[in-house]
Amino acid sequence: MLAAHALRQAGHEITLYTDRSASHWLDESRPTGAASRFEITLGYERELGLGHWESLAPKNNGIHLTFCPSLGNRMVTLNGRFSSYFQTIDLRLQSHRWMVDLEAAGGRIVIEKLDIDRLDAIAAQHDLVLVASGRGPLAELFPRNPRRSVYTAPQRKLTMMIVTGAGAGACDGPAFEAVKIHLLAQHGEVFWMPYYHKDHGLTVVMLFEAKAGSQMDRFDGCRSGAEVVEMAKTVLAELIPWDHQWARNMELADRNGWLMGSVQPTIREPFGRLPSGRVVMPIGDTAMSLDPIGGQGANLGAKLVRHLSQVIAADPEVTFDCVPRVAREAAVECAISNSFGFGGQNVTLLFRRA
Repeated sequence: MLAAHALRQAGHEITLYTDRSASHWLDESRPTGAASRFEITLGYERELGLGHWESLAPKNNGIHLTFCPSLGNRMVTLNGRFSSYFQTIDLRLQSHRWMVDLEAAGGRIVIEKLDIDRLDAIAAQHDLVLVASGRGPLAELFPRNPRRSVYTAPQRKLTMMIVTGAGAGACDGPAFEAVKIHLLAQHGEVFWMPYYHKDHGLTVVMLFEAKAGSQMDRFDGCRSGAEVVEMAKTVLAELIPWDHQWARNMELADRNGWLMGSVQPTIREPFGRLPSGRVVMPIGDTAMSLDPIGGQGANLGAKLVRHLSQVIAADPEVTFDCVPRVAREAAVECAISNSFGFGGQNVTLLFRRA
């Protein structure tokens, strides 16, 4: 969506292909992640006129971290305050509004599920194709870069939930709004932070990053969001007993407000070749799929989009049979940058020169 808006505002014709309508994103979809976004990304959204929730969403100013080398041993507790705030806003709300905004700005949206052959046919009709599918068959079009990709398997099992009813102290600690992080060396990590939900406004989002086979690895049998929340209460009581009281009355914020899965950290090549020989470029999680422990995904994706749009704007006469060159520049810039964010969008974005 950022790429669509950035390139549309630069005067390009935009077609956004997605398998979900704006209303489906808002009312029927799971969140694709928490996607905390920091100043570089928030500033870019402001620049594009997309920061609709900045005055409404909680402003998180830092970190309250507890490190336990063994269960019950709170060896280190740290508070850190950022120079600027970050915000965590429901991606479903953003996707809905930004799709509505794109059509209002003259962009075209097509609701369609794509495969490789259909993508190839679409690529024949456009000057540049950007693919933001997260994972799956379209992502596999872009070869894994073995030099940059350290791991060959997921390092954590992830469970996320958005909850209401958390008691006092859910995100307290320091005298400012903070993300709470518990690092349990033998078992994994637990995060929670203030969150702006599509229906309830201020809520709490929680993320469990369990090491396989650990005492935190207890969510596989859950078949509903309600079961996930109940298991979260049990895990908190057992692993973080000093900080679980606020969670006793928490409930799922909406029936779709939870997510389970894993991420194999992967850096992909900056272009893929279709059966016809045409080339397409990955952005966001399709280019770089990372564990969300530092919140990298959403912000690195935004930095990639900003860089790419600047590269295109700097050379108005560029022809996009040079996509591999442009793509490599953008991917390298993004891979070496240090920022934060989590989550990808299941969309494919294309544009034609105006």
